[in-house]
Amino acid sequence: MKDLLGKRIYTNFINKNDKLYVPLTELNNGIYLLSLTKSNNEIIYRTKLIKQN
Repeated sequence: MKDLLGKRIYTNFINKNDKLYVPLTELNNGIYLLSLTKSNNEIIYRTKLIKQN
C-alpha cells in the first residue's frame, strides 16, 4: 500500500488462501492506493482506500 506521494507504507506477503489484514487504525486520515500483485509483479487487484475518522 502506498500514499498518494508514492511512498510505500505497508507491505505484506500472503498465500493464495490467506486473508489480508491491513492495520488501518495505524494510518493517518487520507487516501491510500492498495495493489495486490503476484510473485511476478503482475497486478491482480488495485483500489483506493479513504481513511477518515
